[in-house]
Amino acid sequence: TIEKNAKAEAEKIFNEEYHEKQIAIPSTAIKNIKYNPKDEGLKVRFQGGKKEYFYPAVPTELIQRWLKAPSKGEFFMKNIHNQYKYMALNSLHHQTSVDCLLLK
Repeated sequence: TIEKNAKAEAEKIFNEEYHEKQIAIPSTAIKNIKYNPKDEGLKVRFQGGKKEYFYPAVPTELIQRWLKAPSKGEFFMKNIHNQYKYMALNSLHHQTSVDCLLLK
């Protein structure tokens, strides 16, 4: 159908534009994110924070809605942080053994 094709095309464009790129978020709470649409992995860095947090399996549609939300911090807390498991990372690509065990 036309609607299905339009949705697939929009998702393709989103995937190409945001795949593993650091995205600055206009928010007083969140500094930036990285999102991998292929495995739906989301990394979030908060303002003033030294750690990055990893949220596995966050759907692309939710990320798209989040980027359009008027309040990024409020949307994140309500729809992602309080709904999906996460782990703290101590650097961009390395996680501590304690943090790996504490998937919340």
